[in-house]
Amino acid sequence: LGGGGRGVWGGFSNIRRTIEGYAQAGFAGISIEDQVYPKRCSEAQGLAVVTRAEAVGRVRAALVARDELRASKGLDLVVVARTDCRKAPIRGGLEEALWRCRAFHDLGAGIVY
Repeated sequence: LGGGGRGVWGGFSNIRRTIEGYAQAGFAGISIEDQVYPKRCSEAQGLAVVTRAEAVGRVRAALVARDELRASKGLDLVVVARTDCRKAPIRGGLEEALWRCRAFHDLGAGIVY
């Protein structure tokens, strides 16, 4: 399982490349999360997460890319969707974390937390 961090290097347009690179390298899965850049330890002060829409968009893009790779190249990997919003002072809290986990699950992420 590889840590994909925010899942993107430079924006949504690079998610497919990231997913494909991990799959071609032989990873069984990739973890995508909802922190802003620069990423912080989830226990650190200043933890910040993206909006619901962006978090869901990241996971959706990763799943679409994974599905395209399954169909076109027979490559596969588990998409792990993680939220750090539980402790975020803005856009955070337990209810928000539960909402995001449900949304990630409903999209088809293999593991959510």
